[in-house]
Amino acid sequence: MRIVFALLLFFSLFSFANCANVSLQVSSLAAQVAPNGSNYSIEVFNSSNSNEYVVVSGSEIYGVILPGFPFGEPYLSTDKQRISDALRAYYISHGYSPSALSQLSGVHEGLSQISGSHRKGEAKCRILTGTDRSPCNSYDSCQKACYSVTSFCMPIALGAGHTFINVIWQFENDSISIENAYELEGKAYSRLSGNATEWNAFLYLSSIEEINKVATRASSSRLYDDYSYCFAPDYSLGAITGLQLIAQKAYQNASKFYWLADNAGKVANRTLAGLAKKSAPLNQTVAANNTTIPAPVVPANWSQGEPKPPEGNPIPLQSEEAQNASIIFFIAIFSLSLLCGIAVVIILARRKRR
Repeated sequence: MRIVFALLLFFSLFSFANCANVSLQVSSLAAQVAPNGSNYSIEVFNSSNSNEYVVVSGSEIYGVILPGFPFGEPYLSTDKQRISDALRAYYISHGYSPSALSQLSGVHEGLSQISGSHRKGEAKCRILTGTDRSPCNSYDSCQKACYSVTSFCMPIALGAGHTFINVIWQFENDSISIENAYELEGKAYSRLSGNATEWNAFLYLSSIEEINKVATRASSSRLYDDYSYCFAPDYSLGAITGLQLIAQKAYQNASKFYWLADNAGKVANRTLAGLAKKSAPLNQTVAANNTTIPAPVVPANWSQGEPKPPEGNPIPLQSEEAQNASIIFFIAIFSLSLLCGIAVVIILARRKRR
């Protein structure tokens, strides 16, 4: 039992030493890709039961640091697929969800429930304008409909002139626009349900925005305010706005995953650019996939005072001094842990003999 305890103590010391060394290495790598003179942070997250890191500056990710298995050194990845996988895990760790668009089913249901709320109030207005029994799709037709209500609409129209008839005509057009907008929302949701792409999600959000726009315009008809001709129908503006906010948040949540490939490419490019500026021109390969990273194209505005990246492959991830320091530190801590472990085993063995 004492031997087991000694071994556990030894491995604990070894793990502590390894973690300290990894921390130093991660900090060194992060400094290589962070923008010059900027404040940056290193955020750790869990992916596939291991710690991975992102270098963040100004809300932008400049590098992804992956662990080397089993006891290898961490490295800056420039492989787009590995960066994409890491970003997915990173976003999930921050509360984003690739299934966020499932919330849009509730948004659609809510809009369906209020889609007809305006009709009752509009029907009462139509009785007063005469458009309940006569069409109103032009100035003349709207005037004819109004004049058919001789006891109410006609006197007001004669007194107010052309403007009042145009207001009635606009009222009818807004009503049609609302019906069309709700119909468009239904079609957009059906399309999104069948194919949940980023574009279809964007179109669905646009359809909700159109509902809000036409409902807001209809609610401000001069029939209700200027003329006090009839009571304003229930256009459910508050409910529409609330559902629109839910849809926008769901879209923003899911959009992180729609743009994974593009964002991974941007991170890879930032990493390469940072390495080209800050790394010493030594021959070293990137550990990701055991592949060699091509030398980046030297920018046209490259400063004469800055060292140029090496010709051809590869681009170093760490300077030779930094690597040697990391190796020496790791060996020293490992040796100390080993000696402590051996000492504990010897002491326990002697006590057992006594």
